[in-house]
Amino acid sequence: MVINQALNNTTVQINLLDNQGMPRETDVPMTIFDADNGQMVENVIHTMNGKGVPDTLYLDPVRRYRVVAHTKPAVQSDVVEIVPGRHNVIPLNTPQGSLFLKMGGITKYPRLQAIVRKGNSMQTINAQEFNTTEKYIVGGYDLEILTVPRLKFNSVQIKQNQTFTIEIPSPGTLQLSLGKDVKGAVFQRVDNKLEWVMDLNGSIPKQFINMQPGEYTVVYRVAGETRTLYSKNKVFKINSGAVTQLAI
Repeated sequence: MVINQALNNTTVQINLLDNQGMPRETDVPMTIFDADNGQMVENVIHTMNGKGVPDTLYLDPVRRYRVVAHTKPAVQSDVVEIVPGRHNVIPLNTPQGSLFLKMGGITKYPRLQAIVRKGNSMQTINAQEFNTTEKYIVGGYDLEILTVPRLKFNSVQIKQNQTFTIEIPSPGTLQLSLGKDVKGAVFQRVDNKLEWVMDLNGSIPKQFINMQPGEYTVVYRVAGETRTLYSKNKVFKINSGAVTQLAI
């Protein structure tokens, strides 16, 4: 922080506002930039002082500033001019709620994540791990969970000071045994239709694949076969916490 001794009465308070316009949000990383040259001036964590109000900072009033609160997504202030010899307040609208991702039962995923995007946008906000809670700016989000198959939750609404919970079932395991090198793919049965899940890695004789519960079909043929009519289909089912053996 730059402390100008000649103007030691110049102070700054950054208010992180909730949806009622009150400075009750805190514990957010913030970066303060020089608004004219883009130089980073300071990185701090927003803190409430002993009186429960945002703590005081000291900035050189000669400069103009821009403040970025590293919420999810980030919030940026307009250009701020500091008035010498007085207490300056910089407000940012940062209302937040929480998202809790929960796995039912015992998870076999080593590190399951959900891609969190701004609603109706491809802008990725975060990759949040399961069995964690993280804060987000109030609003709508779309989630894509990196399970097999991937699960999607659209229009998830994060509300002020509330926790939205998404719980998914624990996976089962497909024990896949290949007698020969094959070409093929796995599909899931959804509403009497087959939706693509993944291509087979046909060169590994034995595979263990964590999959979400459901009914699936594998379509395959021997890699060296030159006739389409030798393609085969097998239906299998995955149950939470159980191992399904499939030999092709």
